Amino acid sequence: MQVFHFILDHRVGGPHVYVQTMRDALGPALKSILVTTGRGAVTDMPLTNLRHRLKLLYPFEIVCNVMRLCWQFRRPSVRSGVIFDVHGAANIAPIIAARLLKIPVVWHFHETVAAFSFLVKFGKAALAGIPHRYVVVAEKSAQVFAIESPHLIPGAVDIAFWRPDERNAESRMRSTDTSVRLIAIGNLNPLKGMDILLAALGRLSMPWELVIVGAELSTFSQYAASLRAQASAVATTGNRVDFVGWQTSDAVRALIASADVFVLPSRSEACPLALLEAMAMESACVASAVGDVALILGGEKNGLTVPPESPVALAAALERIVSLGEHGRREMGRCARERIVAGYSQTEMAKRHLEIYLELAKDA
Repeated sequence: MQVFHFILDHRVGGPHVYVQTMRDALGPALKSILVTTGRGAVTDMPLTNLRHRLKLLYPFEIVCNVMRLCWQFRRPSVRSGVIFDVHGAANIAPIIAARLLKIPVVWHFHETVAAFSFLVKFGKAALAGIPHRYVVVAEKSAQVFAIESPHLIPGAVDIAFWRPDERNAESRMRSTDTSVRLIAIGNLNPLKGMDILLAALGRLSMPWELVIVGAELSTFSQYAASLRAQASAVATTGNRVDFVGWQTSDAVRALIASADVFVLPSRSEACPLALLEAMAMESACVASAVGDVALILGGEKNGLTVPPESPVALAAALERIVSLGEHGRREMGRCARERIVAGYSQTEMAKRHLEIYLELAKDA
């Protein structure tokens, strides 16, 4: 059996990590090929990417990639034992190609952006008549896209990798430095809400340091420039903002470990993997109540939620979590990790995906 995972972007993000986590856990149980539009750091097979040059070219990109996939899998012997696992509500080309080629499909929904609903309706119609399954990573995704009877398989983490050690835990305890160290992770696009976080920081009464981990995207270059200008405005004496760009998993783990608080200020999420990773690292977390974030945290003993789009509420939550002191934040982090270990392990995630693939293989 071969599973081709289609992701609409070549730049590493949440869906890529989701797929890689699954691949690592499944090991040699099946062959997984990662297909992205454009070539990126984890791409096994690239497809044509036109929309990054101009968004209006996306329909032409779809046509090009449907034709390419139909040509590549034109022989029955080549598509025998193949499953298309399509990630993203707007990822239509492999859906159309699968219908034409009669290849079974798993369609993953990683987002909660209602603007993609018309594409989802089109994709559902295209899937009629071929074996398929729907998977959502968050209950909110099923609601937004009106997905009936989906499999709910949230993101997962390698709890052996994403864990603190005593050296990292002790590095958070400093008597000479009174500033609170914050970390936020997400590529620089408006949905990640870094502007909301920067606005909230301007309201804090204590000194702070913020590290923003995430790539600057060519499609949102103006937004990234505005973030840097906003950061300069709020980073007065004693405060600082560091944009460190995309980082490896090892580097991200070290950065999370050295921070006092993890912040997720997003405008939209489904099941944010960065939050799962931070919780597994025993971080004290403050997050916007979007997607399934409140369900993931499971109560204030594991982390605080705030309304999205509210710098005032976010600032108040940051003040509150700092007031807990080092001991209170460490206890919150310990509870957060227990929740991740209990409900978000990569082993269970991989097992459930393998069951779906085997079902589809029988239906084909």
